[in-house]
Amino acid sequence: MDYISASLLLSLERLAYGVVWKQPHVFSKIAKKAGYPGKEPEFIFNLVRLFKLVQIYVFATWYYTHYGTSVPSLTTTQFMVGLPILAFGQLLNFMVWYRIGIDGVCYGCKFGRSIPWCTQFPYSHFNHPQYLGAILTVWGMFIFCWQDCPYDWYAIPVIETSLYICSMYYWEAN
Repeated sequence: MDYISASLLLSLERLAYGVVWKQPHVFSKIAKKAGYPGKEPEFIFNLVRLFKLVQIYVFATWYYTHYGTSVPSLTTTQFMVGLPILAFGQLLNFMVWYRIGIDGVCYGCKFGRSIPWCTQFPYSHFNHPQYLGAILTVWGMFIFCWQDCPYDWYAIPVIETSLYICSMYYWEAN
């Protein structure tokens, strides 16, 4: 998969969430047409699943293009670096869902749902723990799957990281 296609596919998620944030009334109409009247966070949750499939597709296509169907043999370094990064990323994501639930994660505040402000971990340490968790998960996975260090092994994680960082700045500015 070329990097323009990967960037476009991966940016669909960020664009959708931008519409939710800036134009929630427009998104409500879309959710209603999709069979989720008054249940926008639940619709967004299903979009989250869809966008994860897109991310998996981009990752799998990239991997297959470089390595075919071979299974990576992990070096000690890959294991010792990749596993903690991946595990901490997943811990952050789990804790975000645990702390603020579907309404908090899926922009319920934009649709009139009351989300109490959370000051417990991971929010006690990070402004955007879900995005940081996603970034760490992506890098951890790519460290695990990296074999023979092709010159562009880092391209997909850099694209994903850039999209998440842009989102963080966007949410801070709005």
